[in-house]
Amino acid sequence: MKESWPKSEVKHQPDFIKERLKLFEILKKDHQPLLAIYEEKRNTSKAITVRVADGRTVQGELWKTTPYQVAAEISM
Repeated sequence: MKESWPKSEVKHQPDFIKERLKLFEILKKDHQPLLAIYEEKRNTSKAITVRVADGRTVQGELWKTTPYQVAAEISM
């Protein structure tokens, strides 16, 4: 049995799709300079120090350490 594909594409997207795509493009444009700086400095140290509310610090890695990982380190 052959798979059937739609004969045509969606011509009129819902408004919320257009709004989300517009927001994505704005956010992408805003982050381009930040990503360019990161790429420029990629050969430098990627180590960061995260200081939490009680004054303790946790070591992490730039663009990789997540808030969850920081919280896991604190609870140890």
